[in-house]
Amino acid sequence: VQTCALPIFPRTWVHDYWIATLMAAFSTVAWIPEPLISYRIHAGQQISMSLQKPSRGLRSHWRRGATRTSAHFKDIADRMQPLIDRVDEINTHAVNPGARLFLVDKRQHMYVRANLPIRRFKRVATIWGEIRNGRYTRYSNSLVSAFRDFFAPH
Repeated sequence: VQTCALPIFPRTWVHDYWIATLMAAFSTVAWIPEPLISYRIHAGQQISMSLQKPSRGLRSHWRRGATRTSAHFKDIADRMQPLIDRVDEINTHAVNPGARLFLVDKRQHMYVRANLPIRRFKRVATIWGEIRNGRYTRYSNSLVSAFRDFFAPH
């Protein structure tokens, strides 16, 4: 873990996400069905869950994602580069062969979403290409994200 995660992660990353992503690049990840920790939610929480009752339904799901702008996707894409650099830096035979490709492909998908044309009808070909190559399914919320990208203001 230290070899991969240190030196300290970039400030643009949350430490546990940085470590978990690198560990996935250098080892096998498996699902463990039983809880291994107790997660405490409190009023001063900076990241993740809130004490408010979660909203349900398609309308609330749509609204939550509609606030994401092209700057949001550019920020995600830009934050991927230090991760790709770290994988390249370590560059051992232990790297999961598809890990670097996955990271580069996700970064590219986020850049595509960040740079969609302002006019909706001009977005169709780009969005359709991302659907066809499977990126909306692998790196976003499938067709919900594709529809959101088509209808959202950019």
